Amino acid sequence: MRSDDMLKTLREEAELHTPDVRGGVLSKVQYAAPDAEGEVLVRTDRKRMLWLASLFGVLLIALIIIGALLMGPAAGGSFRLVVSINPSVEFTVEEGKVSSARSLNRDAAVLLRGETFAGETAEDACIHFATLAEGKNLITADGIRLYVEGTAESGFLEGIRGSLAEKFSGYTVTDMDETAYADLFAQYNKEEMDDFEDWLEREFESKRDGFEQEVKSRLESGEYENDLKTLDRESFNAKYRCLGEDLCFTDGDETEEELLEEYRELLEEWRRAPAHVLDELFSEFLDEIEDLYEDTFSPDDDDDDDDDDDDRDDDDDDDDDRDRALGAPFRGAVAAGD
Repeated sequence: MRSDDMLKTLREEAELHTPDVRGGVLSKVQYAAPDAEGEVLVRTDRKRMLWLASLFGVLLIALIIIGALLMGPAAGGSFRLVVSINPSVEFTVEEGKVSSARSLNRDAAVLLRGETFAGETAEDACIHFATLAEGKNLITADGIRLYVEGTAESGFLEGIRGSLAEKFSGYTVTDMDETAYADLFAQYNKEEMDDFEDWLEREFESKRDGFEQEVKSRLESGEYENDLKTLDRESFNAKYRCLGEDLCFTDGDETEEELLEEYRELLEEWRRAPAHVLDELFSEFLDEIEDLYEDTFSPDDDDDDDDDDDDRDDDDDDDDDRDRALGAPFRGAVAAGD
């Protein structure tokens, strides 16, 4: 058989036994009627495409909701948060963080001196302020009251109330009503508060040098152990009051051994970090002389508004009583301030 005949025979056999794939595929395609220009369009399954688009949209919305829940509520814009405990403070909150704190009365001015709230979350700032007030027994029977001026995110106050209630379980935590809020600001005088804070800073700083010398003398004299054995408790407390409550007969049940151990620990810390010890002791000391500032700024109904000089003279007996109660450091510090 010639080669041409063989190729012809093989081609016929292949066509006979090979399935028509191309024809089968084309037979499955549905064609729409040709348009005016004779163009043929392939028909698509619109229902199926719409169903897929709807499913994709639902999934996208679900992902957005889940992401929002995981990230929590938005931080929000700017608003003011008032915390009233007895001392009252106003925090300016921007994007969830405290940017500034303003004292609304003198108790708050004393508490806020030297404290930094900027950068804290509103919740942390509230806990910080309430902790300072509780440490000085300034939280009254009214408990802790909150007020927001401006627009905060949903659930903002509820979250802070819950945290404060958990932290300070012995006190009520409530929202301040409009009347109480108005009364609080009716009593606030910015000019007077600014003057008080400036005066407070000057007085504190003027007393520091005298106090530092007093602490240094008491710690380094070497007389503490001997005085612990020879002085009566009232005289001992008067002499060493500047070293803090832990080194005095504060509760009455302290033993000489306990006080001596506290003294040695403080002396060792003083030798390592005197500035830190002085800051701690000075802060404690200032807590005890807050009455002096209140007396100085208290209005006098009986004088002739002559800068309260008569008040200071009239209260000599009271000042002497306070001096005896607080001891020599108080007298020395006040003298240094005068």
